[in-house]
Amino acid sequence: MKLETTVNLERISTTVGGIILLKYAIEILVYKANMAIHIVPKYLSTTISYLISYSFLFIFIYFIFKIRAKEVFYQHEKKLTGIKASLALSLLLISISTFFSISFNYFSGIGNILSTVSANRVEEINSFRMDTLLAGCMAAMFEEMLYRGIILQRLKNHGNVFAIIVSAVLFGFMHGIRFIDTFVVGIMLGFVYVITGNLIYPIFMHFYVNVILAIIGYITLFLFPAMSNIQFIFIRLGILMIIILTTYVICKYLNVFDRLHIRSKFIYIKFLIKNEKSKYKTFFYSPTIVMLIIREIWIIVNGIGVLLGNI
Repeated sequence: MKLETTVNLERISTTVGGIILLKYAIEILVYKANMAIHIVPKYLSTTISYLISYSFLFIFIYFIFKIRAKEVFYQHEKKLTGIKASLALSLLLISISTFFSISFNYFSGIGNILSTVSANRVEEINSFRMDTLLAGCMAAMFEEMLYRGIILQRLKNHGNVFAIIVSAVLFGFMHGIRFIDTFVVGIMLGFVYVITGNLIYPIFMHFYVNVILAIIGYITLFLFPAMSNIQFIFIRLGILMIIILTTYVICKYLNVFDRLHIRSKFIYIKFLIKNEKSKYKTFFYSPTIVMLIIREIWIIVNGIGVLLGNI
């Protein structure tokens, strides 16, 4: 039985790694084709690239997994019912992880990735075009379908905690030098998907990060164009803190934490991670995942080099 489980996990690992590598290959081909042909308008280039790349990818995935939309978006074993409770918890968790993300990237010296304010304020404000909004929507929907709806869902047979952590690691890989903070965001997204049983909530959380917070940032810059970089960062953190406190109160009022037994599960999760090391080794030692890790390490090292060169 254990051998069968290991073989099954190795097979899934090889397939998942191959899918993500294929995703990168398709994105490069689409980018190169657009650069050569110039058929996509510049103001829609990112959106169209997302649409074409993920459309080809999901067509390919369909023939491997025979995906059904209901299977991806909705699970029957949900553990948290009620739209109010699910929304409140989603907003709380993604606001906490975004607060961490902004703080980590700024104080670790990677601040220009998430929180930079251009020296040319007019250029910064004008850069918010329709492409930003549409690309944010595309990323929220397609990335959640891939990393939570397909990858996490396929790994759930090996345990929810294992599935959440592995899908978050792969999600973090996709963001290169931003691995640490996007890994944390991925944990939150996976957790919400598992306990609500509905992919709509992590899509909403992803959309909130990609679009709503970006809109808040651009409105702030538009109203106060003379503010400094650090002022802009702390305003965003202040807004997030207000959202965190508000949603925490709502979750307490709706007894969300008691219904999910949050405190007792932390000890159980720690136990699982410690006693399931062999599963993580099996998954991350497959050839395609090793190739993916090498690629991401190169991107991270290269990104750090670029940052150091700009200091």
